[in-house]
Amino acid sequence: MQWISNFTLFMRSNVTALREKFEDPQRMVHQLIIDMEEELVRIRASVAGAIADEILLRKRAQAAREETSQWM
Repeated sequence: MQWISNFTLFMRSNVTALREKFEDPQRMVHQLIIDMEEELVRIRASVAGAIADEILLRKRAQAAREETSQWM
């Protein structure tokens, strides 16, 4: 009865493939939007950190310039 086993396996794989084709597109788009919003939050935090570093480095550079001019 090998052919029955093969036929059953074939039918299960086809049903699974068919079910995957008909996934809910609204749910997929909703999940995509959620993922994009989470990524946006991470990017904003990263940019804020970079801006803070830039400001700090600018202040340090200015202090170093002032110290250099005092030593001159």
